[in-house]
Amino acid sequence: LFRSRVAIFLGLAEIYQRLNQKHEAAKVMQDALNEFRGGPEESKVIIANALLDLDRGDTEHALRVLRSIKPDQQHYTNAVEKMAHIYLHQLKDRRR
Repeated sequence: LFRSRVAIFLGLAEIYQRLNQKHEAAKVMQDALNEFRGGPEESKVIIANALLDLDRGDTEHALRVLRSIKPDQQHYTNAVEKMAHIYLHQLKDRRR
């Protein structure tokens, strides 16, 4: 049940983003962050929020958000992969 609720929030935010309704997408993501804070799916919501930041052109905030995911959290490796992709493809920084 928890995972399907997360999927609904994230899917709705993605739809709003694709429709260029960024404000609505941000509101849905904030609701998701509040809803799943401290739970097992929190890191998944944080990663999705970072991807929305990237889409809005806020690379630094996306990286800051991804860095907030700790190694003991469920989606840590996914967050590290996303950061590596940002450094390599968007910032063209091969050193990280």
